[in-house]
Formats: sequence, structure tokens, C-alpha cells
Amino acid sequence: MPTIAIRSAWIFSLSSPPIANAWLVAKDGLIEFIGRELPERFQTVPRWELPNTALLPGLINAHCHLEFSDMTAPIEFTGSFITWIQSVVRHRSSANPTDLEAQRQKAIEQGIRESYLQGTRVLLDTITAPWSPSWIPAPGSLMKEAIGDIPPIVSDALIGDAEWYLLPIPEVLDINPSRGEATRKFAQEVHEQIDALSLTDDAIGASGCLIKRVAVSPHSPYTASLELFRACCDASHECGALVAPHLAESQEEIAWLSSRAEPIESALAPFRDSAFGLRKASIEEYLDAVLHSAKGIIAHANYLDDILLSKISQRSPLVAIAHCPRTYRHFHPDSSSQNYPMAERLRNHVSHVLGTDSRASNPDLSIWREMQTLLRYPGLTGNQILEMGTRSSAELLGLDSLGSLEVGKRSLCTAILLAEPLAEHDLSRSLLADENRAFPLEILMSRAWQQIV
Repeated sequence: MPTIAIRSAWIFSLSSPPIANAWLVAKDGLIEFIGRELPERFQTVPRWELPNTALLPGLINAHCHLEFSDMTAPIEFTGSFITWIQSVVRHRSSANPTDLEAQRQKAIEQGIRESYLQGTRVLLDTITAPWSPSWIPAPGSLMKEAIGDIPPIVSDALIGDAEWYLLPIPEVLDINPSRGEATRKFAQEVHEQIDALSLTDDAIGASGCLIKRVAVSPHSPYTASLELFRACCDASHECGALVAPHLAESQEEIAWLSSRAEPIESALAPFRDSAFGLRKASIEEYLDAVLHSAKGIIAHANYLDDILLSKISQRSPLVAIAHCPRTYRHFHPDSSSQNYPMAERLRNHVSHVLGTDSRASNPDLSIWREMQTLLRYPGLTGNQILEMGTRSSAELLGLDSLGSLEVGKRSLCTAILLAEPLAEHDLSRSLLADENRAFPLEILMSRAWQQIV
């Protein structure tokens, strides 16, 4: 069976303290050994030296919208969130209907490629129609495109049957009957398509790198009623489904929920029916619905008070907030690191994971750059940041073979190319320095092919 040994400057397993000048041995896509001294039984296997590299568990993007990955720059924010949303909707509807599927497929493929090349191993993608599992690159295709003919020992021993994974999360809303019917039908079709694929186990499958897990996103209180939220969350208990709405993303949303305030009230008028307009509920009622789900990821949650955050902490780690640091900065350009109370939330046991949102609000899809941005948030430790981009998401999703580097888990590593040696008095924050770059480990191994010993 194919086996390789890799020595790097540091290994951050996230299950034990970092190890300097350490070996990782991979066999058939699983970790066989981690430690400073290579055991005798591995002395004859192919070995790589990566002296300026640190190894991490594969990075996880817990909230993204790949369909906007064809955008070359974020949409400008001029002070009104709903105005920005309207610009996003116009971009989505600007495609020629005859080319829509091809354009959507191209955007999704582009977003997956960009994410993979920057070290992301798992993507949770909120999707809208059209979408097809056939658009998702097959195992090995991203590696071959990025690297060319990768040495078989690398692909067989280190990667196994897939180099990355995607969980599609269909979006549902009921702002009017036609949208309600269409989005429910779309979600059902997506789940049926994934269920029909031949997958290797209940969590992760090699067919198209799709995660076999039911997930749904009741979009947001201004497009999805409380009844729809409750229906999605009640149904999640039947199959352990993930529910992943947007909630408390903007102050305009909070104001609209409390008093049907402008500008959201007028912006919704052309799209909603009379029944939706009469349905009123508080932000607390929407949150309580999500907290009733088996698993929940609340996108953004920027404007929840301490009482509501306390409710989330009681469901940690099965319900978490997906924070997107650079998207938050896009909407708060003067105060992003000072105003987001991440350290306080973590002290109060409010679980957080990390996302990139989309290219509509973010210059790229790098989770590593999101983690580096968190260094500017006061009071956070480097270890907290590393866990939010890896282990926390894996534990919430029940992806037991990912999230940390341990014997028996998958050897899907993210490699950090170090601009200079790490400062041993603060390893994790030093690792997150702006100059350090993230890659899939196999790319650096291919470049280091000549260093095989």
C-alpha cells in the first residue's frame, strides 16, 4: 500500500501542542504517524523534506456563495445593506437565460479552484438554481490542473480518493408562493441527487467530492417566514440535517423586524405577497427556531444582543455563528476589528466558525486570509483563530476524519509556506503573519519533488 513520510518545520495538529521538525506519515490517504522521530518501520518509504513549511488540518470554509465567483471585485457598499443586496440580485439576474447554466457552472468551478489553491479543503456552499452535482470537479482534477502529472505516490498515499469536499446547501424562501414552491422543489431535487450518488460512507463520499449530508438554508427573515424557518428546523431532527440561515446580518434587518422600517419595507414590496407582509415575528423567534435544529450555522449574526447570544452558547458546539471577517470589514470599513466582539463571544462559549461569504463582498475566497484578518481583532489567541478555521467546523458537522491531524484521520493537510522562522514564544500568532501563504500540501510536495531523500 502506498506510504510516504513528510518532514516539515512545524506540525500544528490542533489535538496536541505544535511539534518542530516533525514527521507526518500518510498511507492510503490516512495518517499513520506524527512525531519528531521517524519510526524504524518507515525508514524505507519515500520521504520529503519541507523545511520552510508548517502543516495544518485542512481549512474549512463554513459559509460561501460560489455562484458569484466570476465577479472580479466586490460590489461597492454605499451605506444601505438592502441596496447592496439589490445590486447582488441584479448581478445574478443579468446573465443571458440561454447561457445561465454555463455561466453558473463556470463561476462555481472557478470558486472551487480558487479555494483549493489557497488551501481550503471543505466548502459549505449556499446554492440557488440552477445547480448540478455534475458541475463539481471530480477527485484528482483540481490537482492535475494545478500541478500537472503529480507523482502517483503523492496522490495515492497522501490524498486517497479526494483532495477536497463540498456540502451544497440549497436556499429556500417563501416571500411569495411561486418562489416558495420553486425553492422547495429545488432543495428536494438537490437532496435526491446527492442521495442517489454512490458515496463511500455516511459523511464523505468520493463521487464528485460531495458530502452526503442533508442541509438547507432558509434565506433570511426578510425573505423567509418564521413558519418556513420552523419547518426547516423541525425537519432537521429527522435526519440530522444542517440548517444554515442568514440572521441579524444588518441593522436594517433588525429595524425591519421590529417595526417594518425603511428601506427594507419598500424594497420588498414588489416581490412579496400580502400573506408574507402580514407575517410578523421577532429576531428572537427566528433564532429560537434555528436553535431547535439538530445542527445550525448562523451566517453573520452581527447584531445579536447578549441574551440571544447566551441562547446560542447553550447549544454550542452544535449551533455556531459563521463569521466572515473581510465581509464584515466591507460593510464596516472604519471599525471592523474594534467593533466585532469576537473575544467576548468566545469567552461566553458562543461557538464561531469562519466563512468567506462571496466575491460580491470579498476580494477572494481564501479562508487563510480570513484567519489572518482575525489577528487584528483584539483579545484573540492564535489557537482560537486556528480552531475556528478547522476543528470547530469539523466537529459541528460531524466530519470525524477531518479537523485535526491525528493517526487514523485523513491526511488532507493545508501547508503554510513560511516567509521566516516562527517566533517560538507565540507560535500560532506567528504562523498567521500576513507574509505566510496557504497551499494544499500536495502542491508544495510537487514543487519539492527534487528534494526527495
